Amino acid sequence: MHTRYLLSCRFTLATAVALSIAAAAATSAHSQKPAAGPLPAVVVLATGGTIAGAAASDVQAAYSSGQVGVDQLLAAVPQAKKLAALRGEQISNIGSQDMNDEVWLKLARRVNELTAMPDVAGVVITHGTDTIEETAYFLNLVVRSRKLVVLTAAMRPSTALSADGPLNFFNAAAVAAHKDSAGRGVLVVVNDCATTRTCSGCSASTDRGAPSLRATSVVGAPAPRTTAPSAPLSALPDRARSSVT
Repeated sequence: MHTRYLLSCRFTLATAVALSIAAAAATSAHSQKPAAGPLPAVVVLATGGTIAGAAASDVQAAYSSGQVGVDQLLAAVPQAKKLAALRGEQISNIGSQDMNDEVWLKLARRVNELTAMPDVAGVVITHGTDTIEETAYFLNLVVRSRKLVVLTAAMRPSTALSADGPLNFFNAAAVAAHKDSAGRGVLVVVNDCATTRTCSGCSASTDRGAPSLRATSVVGAPAPRTTAPSAPLSALPDRARSSVT
């Protein structure tokens, strides 16, 4: 009887220890965060513009466009590196009033090359506001990929006390990197919005009168294309068709 009692006590103790260890393991596993996957790769193509502009002081209205390189633009927004694996390339560094066919064709070729790479999730293009809509429209005609291409810009130079470029760039990177962004054509993301039209010719950080979607609504929910539907290369003039292939 005494032996049977001891065996029963040992069994109960062993069972209690086993249950305790299992519970501790389950709690530990539940508390551990799953390993994060690799961040989507987004390539930033810099062309210049006010977003890359600089002035003599942070409160000076006069400035020069296209003074800051792509590496400086990326370094100014470290928060964006939490959203995507970013790398930059300098296509040009001009004010967009000086945008020309040579830069457009160079940009189109590079965007098509990048979006054809399986490891690239999207492309962000930093641009001036004067001709950003023309560039967006052109790229929407000639880019042959469902991957998202996002243009962004600024109304104030990078050295301004109230520079709007960093947040615009952050939002553009967020939209380009999002898994639900594919197939939406070429977008312009500025002032917390995704739009097809931008600058009204003022120094304010907002654009009054441009039809837009909230940048946060562009991803995660069905949205209409905000640019003209892509045209086949055969529909383009011979010069454009031969230059981007």
